[in-house]
Amino acid sequence: MPHRRSARAAVETSDLQGLLDLLAPDVVPWTDGGGIVQSALVPAVGADEVAHASSRIAAGRCGGSGRAKNYS
Repeated sequence: MPHRRSARAAVETSDLQGLLDLLAPDVVPWTDGGGIVQSALVPAVGADEVAHASSRIAAGRCGGSGRAKNYS
C-alpha cells in the first residue's frame, strides 16, 4: 500500500500538493469515527476539498503538530 503511506505522509507534513497529486479528481472519502469521534455527515467531494479537509483534520487531531493520532 505505498499510496496509503504516501497520502498519510503528505497529510502529516502538510504537503497539500503532494496529496492532490495522489488523489483522483473525483475522489469521495468514506469516514467512520469508530464510535470515538463523529464521522463526516456530508462527505467532501473532489481532490481539492478532500485534501484541504484532511489537512484541517490532521492539524486538529494533534494540536497542530501535523502528525495524525492513530486511534486503533
